Amino acid sequence: MPHITPRPDGRWTPLRYITAVTLTAIMAGFASPALAQDDRQTDVTVGYLNVMGSMHGTAIQVSRQLTARGTVAGEFDASRGPDPGEDDSTYTDFAALIGMRQQWRWGTRFTPFWQLLGGGLFSNGEGRTCSCGQAVSVTYLAVQPGVGITAMMTPRLGIRAQADVQIAGSTDAYLQGTSIFPRTTVGAVIRLLAR
Repeated sequence: MPHITPRPDGRWTPLRYITAVTLTAIMAGFASPALAQDDRQTDVTVGYLNVMGSMHGTAIQVSRQLTARGTVAGEFDASRGPDPGEDDSTYTDFAALIGMRQQWRWGTRFTPFWQLLGGGLFSNGEGRTCSCGQAVSVTYLAVQPGVGITAMMTPRLGIRAQADVQIAGSTDAYLQGTSIFPRTTVGAVIRLLAR
């Protein structure tokens, strides 16, 4: 299992930046008054992604609320790290998905939701070899159900946390099968449009 170590030159790592932004948003939320959430809004979420406890990366999500409970959401994420079941392989994964989210307002700040996204996943394994002795790159079709909560701290800034499962089926004729990737994401929400 990989662990994060500080850089020897003292520079901040991306995880430290994400932690600092999240803590700042939380402190701003405690200092600000409650706010109303509008029906038509566009949110951009950027945050930390953890896949299977060993792969780390970034998730970017753009969502547009269509009705009081319905939202269309698109997501792009990238992650890198070892497979917990293999010692000699490191994977770099990229995914692009789109789908629908249903949410409920819980007071003036909190919005729990569930969502179902679908799209593609590209995985490149370094150190992973097939029977012919070559590295493997695999393209998957993926379905990603998940749940989460959005906490708005100000009218334009909030935090979103979600957990989902990416169920991916290989499109490669030689590497058929289904993979299941549990994932967690936490990030900052920037509200671009509210009316």
